[in-house]
Amino acid sequence: MAKDNETVEPTQLEGLGITVAPAENGDGLEVTAVEQGSNAQEAGLRVGDIVRDVDNQAVSSASDIESRLADVKSKGRKAALLRLENADRSRFIAVPLG
Repeated sequence: MAKDNETVEPTQLEGLGITVAPAENGDGLEVTAVEQGSNAQEAGLRVGDIVRDVDNQAVSSASDIESRLADVKSKGRKAALLRLENADRSRFIAVPLG
C-alpha cells in the first residue's frame, strides 16, 4: 500500500486490455485506460470503473486480478466475471479470456 506522498504507477493488464491503478479509497482497482478493440472494451469496461471482484473474489492489486484470471483459465472457463462500480451504479460483466 502506498503512503500518502507516494504515487503508484498504473499497471497494464495485457490479457484484458486495460490499465489499472489502486482506487483512491483503497478498495479495488480503478480502470485508467481501455485498449481499443480489446475484450474489455467489447464487454463494456470504461475508464473510471472500479474493479471490485474477479470471479467473486475481492481484488486489491493488479497481481490479484492476474491470479484470479489464471484460476479462471485453469478451470477451462472462457470468460471471467468482474464486479465493477462507478459513480452511479454497480454491475457485473463477463469478459472473454483470450
